[in-house]
Amino acid sequence: MLKLPRLDDLTHAGLVEEARALIPMLAPEWTDHNPSDPGITLLEMFAWLTELTVYRLDQVPERSYWTFLKLLNGPDWNPEDTSTQALEVAIRDTVRELRERYRAVTPEDFERLVLEDRRGAGPRVRRAHCVAELNLLESPTRAAPGHVSVVVVPDAPWPARWARGRAGPVPAPPEPAVLLAFDGQGSFVDLGGYGEALEGNLTFSAWLYPLDVGRGRQVLLSWGGPEGSALVLETDGSLSYSVPGTRVPLPAKDTVRAGVWNHAAVTWLRKADASHSHLRLHLGGRFVAEVAVPGALPESTAARPFRLGGTGSAERAGDVRSFSGFISDVCLWHAERTAGQLADELKRPPRGDEETLLACFPCDDGPGATSVRNLKQGGVLGKCQDTWRDATLPLDASSTLLRDLHAFLDQRRLLTTKHHVLGPVFVRVNLKAQLYLNSDALPQTITADAARALQRYLHPLTGGRDGKGWPFGRDLYVSEVYELLSGVAGVAFVGTPGECLEGGGTAHGVMLSVTGDTTRFLADGTLRLLTPELPLPGLLTFETFDFVGGQWRPTSP
Repeated sequence: MLKLPRLDDLTHAGLVEEARALIPMLAPEWTDHNPSDPGITLLEMFAWLTELTVYRLDQVPERSYWTFLKLLNGPDWNPEDTSTQALEVAIRDTVRELRERYRAVTPEDFERLVLEDRRGAGPRVRRAHCVAELNLLESPTRAAPGHVSVVVVPDAPWPARWARGRAGPVPAPPEPAVLLAFDGQGSFVDLGGYGEALEGNLTFSAWLYPLDVGRGRQVLLSWGGPEGSALVLETDGSLSYSVPGTRVPLPAKDTVRAGVWNHAAVTWLRKADASHSHLRLHLGGRFVAEVAVPGALPESTAARPFRLGGTGSAERAGDVRSFSGFISDVCLWHAERTAGQLADELKRPPRGDEETLLACFPCDDGPGATSVRNLKQGGVLGKCQDTWRDATLPLDASSTLLRDLHAFLDQRRLLTTKHHVLGPVFVRVNLKAQLYLNSDALPQTITADAARALQRYLHPLTGGRDGKGWPFGRDLYVSEVYELLSGVAGVAFVGTPGECLEGGGTAHGVMLSVTGDTTRFLADGTLRLLTPELPLPGLLTFETFDFVGGQWRPTSP
């Protein structure tokens, strides 16, 4: 740190002594140097004036501080409070802002800005990789002077249950998990009808993960079909109660945000006057709004069931679209839920045997399922399309996110730099391997563990040897796959037995491939990857063998 010089380094006594020492040389005839001499009196007065001037040189008045702060903060910066205390606060805030990274010069600057300083809407960017002198949108190898390319990997949605009481990134390796995805193109889940069960108050609660709030008004829950009622997510993140021709907003300071899990609960309260009801909204277990709603509480029959994420119709009056994102842990209660009860629901889902619980759909059944299980004992199953997604893999880098990041970096790049922002290119890697098992190993367990080990190792967010995600463009070697599979519990060795006895073997029997592409592999079987590319497991085929009767034999299918 630069040390500021001290300008006020002269004292009155020192100035007087210095001047008195010059008298014999400049005025030899002046012999009376006592304080009573008029000349000495004048000398002392000039020394006092000199010290006063030097003291002022070392002092910066408040007005000068305000002038410097205005230069640093811009011409539009005009603070109303100009007191001494306000000056100290303004100096501290200005210095803190000056220390924040703003200009992008090096590849590290681009990465840090995207990961730490970007505050745009949409999912959080989990990883960023910047390369200089390349335009990856045109070629991953051809030099492009003056260009930089930033590859961004959005975070995974992760299951909502991991959001309860969890801070920070999900630790590696993540457990397998799936989510029910809504594509915004008409997908919905039929939750069934409940008829007379809705004679009292009703509470709907769920974890919501919108991919893009501003894409249009989106249906969260509907009943009665396209001409019935609906709970709608507005473009500003607020909620509203909608019927054809009528929209009742729920104004609130807290709103539903895109790219994160939000817990929302809406309670319909029946009033003594059946001509109206009240709508109460909680977000994150906190009360945020309550409004009066014309008409009675919603009613449902088997013919007009509740539907999650849409109405079941391609269009709906008022420009309302199907939901785009993920919904989890959906609960219907035929009672008012208090803030305390909702706070408990944030930490743990219902058991299914609660007295006032109508239905509870975790929405985590998995690929191939066309029904959504209901935790409520004896409750009806939900019906859905096969729209399940791996919750641990990163979200797609949407065009909206890439445009937002490009505009964000455009204000911070150097004028001579041309920047490009793109998502990763995932390469599906097929694997064939021969696994020779210990005598007590179960083939089904071993193959499942081997597949899981490879998925964890190649995971784009938590994979690699350091657990920070597979490095961009790093080749995949057959030897490390062999090492990985050899470490699976229950595997004696990987490869072919050759001439070795009792479980010995060579490092053969592992083959990597990419469907339709034979140009990526070197002579030793290494898979070459380019800068924006990341590997993902494709088709995994394992042949398992047991040592029976003194020789290795294929296990029974």
